[in-house]
Order: sequence, then structure tokens, then C-alpha cells
Amino acid sequence: MKKDKGAPAYLQVARDIAGRIASGEIGEGQRFSGRSLMSSRYKVSPETIRRALGLLNEVDVIEMKPGSGARVKSRERAAQYLGQHDEAHGMRLLKERLAELIGQRRVIDEQMQATIQQLTDMAERFRYGDVMRTYEFAVPPGARIEGMSIAEIGFRTQTGATILAIRRGGEVKLSPPPEEVIVAHDVLVVVCGVLLVPVVSKFVSQV
Repeated sequence: MKKDKGAPAYLQVARDIAGRIASGEIGEGQRFSGRSLMSSRYKVSPETIRRALGLLNEVDVIEMKPGSGARVKSRERAAQYLGQHDEAHGMRLLKERLAELIGQRRVIDEQMQATIQQLTDMAERFRYGDVMRTYEFAVPPGARIEGMSIAEIGFRTQTGATILAIRRGGEVKLSPPPEEVIVAHDVLVVVCGVLLVPVVSKFVSQV
């Protein structure tokens, strides 16, 4: 008898007996005798045999009468029972697989949540990691801001950065006033975070 892992022993015995009937090994009208012999064949208890035969009796595969044992009633019903059993077995396997996948998804969801939390924590840390530093930007000839004052170009508003000084030739003007006019070849000494460098560079060089 082929063992079906996870199925009760009496169901396995019932399926095996039904298979022998459906194949014609045990013919219609044939009587069963010697339950002890069947117990030996299947290596299960007489009670397990009794439950297996009781099940086959309920589905009209065999007929049981007190004192006369069991008689094969229908080969066709045996085949039908096997089909139903196989479908039920298939459904059980699918349910087990579904439960397994749900468990795997739960683990993946937990891992995703942990990863998202790590990313959030890192983003929060790096939020304050853009340290303010000084950078220098040369004003090219023909730049849009050339000939305009610091106030007119709205440097702080437009870039989020601050002009600390202007190097013009060999002269350095610290904390230039708002009315200071920007000229070509000026080097603006600016304080900002590294993320603003591209913004300031574009603003200064834009024509």
C-alpha cells in the first residue's frame, strides 16, 4: 500500500481497497473474509480496517452485513471514490501550499517593513548630514547676473545659499552689501550644503 503522508491510516487503507476493486483485482460480488489477514497486509489495527470498510460501505463501494463480512458492491463506485479522493488530496496539497506561501509572504512583508524602516532611519540621519561648507563660483562674461546687485538678483531667495565674500582680482570683499554689483570674472565665495552646489552653479553661470 502506497503511504500518503499526512492522511489518516484508515483513509489510506480505504483508498487501497477501492483501488483493488476498481482494477478488478477484487471482483464485484466477492466477499471479504479474515480481517486479521487484512490487518497483516496493511499492518494496521483491526479498528483501522473496520473504519476503512465502514467508509467504503457508506459510499456504496462495498456492502457490509453483520456476521457475513463485506461484499464488493460496485466497481464503478470504487472508481468514483478514487477520483473524489484524488481531488480531495489535491485540494489538501493546494491548501498546504497556499499556507506555505502565505507564511513566506509574511516573512517577506516583515523583511520589507524592516528594510523600509532602515531606509527611513538612514534618510533621517542624512537629513542633517549635508554640512554647510564654502564653495567658489566664477561669474563668466555675459552671465545673466552680470551688472546686477546682489539684492536685484535675489541670490539667497533663488538659490538658498549665502554670499560670504567676493574675490575680484587681488581684492576680497567680505560680507558684501546688498547693493554690491556683480561683474564678470568675480568669484563668489558662497556657503551652502553640497546639495545646493549644482543649483548655485547653474544660477551664477546662466546667460
